[in-house]
Amino acid sequence: MNGKASDNAEAARMLLGLGWRYPDAAANRLYYALYHAGWAFLRKCNQSVPCHKSGRYFQHEEMDDLLIQEEFQTRLSLKPDWDEDWAALRALRVKADYLPDSVGLEDLSPDLFDFVDEVIRKVGNLTGSR
Repeated sequence: MNGKASDNAEAARMLLGLGWRYPDAAANRLYYALYHAGWAFLRKCNQSVPCHKSGRYFQHEEMDDLLIQEEFQTRLSLKPDWDEDWAALRALRVKADYLPDSVGLEDLSPDLFDFVDEVIRKVGNLTGSR
């Protein structure tokens, strides 16, 4: 899953690089880059990813609690407010996918990209994957 995380982060950059015309799609891909890295981390901890009762999709909201439980911040040496960036990216994905207003370019700060890159790199080091 960490490979998918890397691919999604790169896709987000590409979407923004195309004349800055696709911030909604970039926000979606950037969130999923972080989500897949979290999934890879949980699997490394032998923790299953929360699934909807239908078995068809995963519960995004429950992942935060599992990551906290598995000491995501401590084990990856992330900044103490990592969960704020996670929540910000989840909110941008919801805005991009479901709300009438589009994500603004100003919402996709370089700091969010840096945070996602850091998580992917550290999860990759932990799991032995890219």
